[in-house]
Amino acid sequence: GGSFYNVHPLGTAPAGTRIRVDITSGSGIDPIATATMTQMGASAPGGTTRINFVSDDDSGGNLDPRLDFSLSYESNVVLSVGSFDGTFGCYWVKVEVTVP
Repeated sequence: GGSFYNVHPLGTAPAGTRIRVDITSGSGIDPIATATMTQMGASAPGGTTRINFVSDDDSGGNLDPRLDFSLSYESNVVLSVGSFDGTFGCYWVKVEVTVP
C-alpha cells in the first residue's frame, strides 16, 4: 500500500512542438500523469515566469493516461506520474515528439 510519485524530465522544446505521452501500467495500478511546461529567465517575456500543465487519468484506455498536446511557447517539460488510488506498481512510458 501507500503512494508513489515519479518525476521524469523530458527536456526543453521549441514552441509548436507536439508531445504525446502514453503510460501503460503492467501491474493493475491506475496511473495518472501530468506534464508541466515552464519558461523562465531570459527566454520568458519580460523575465516573467510562465507555467502551464496538462493532466490525464484514463484517456489511453485500460485505466492508463495519455497526454497529447502542443507547446505554445518554448518550454522545459517535466512529466509526473503517480497512482490515482495510491497503490505501487510498474508502468512504461512512451514519448513521441514532433518538432516543427
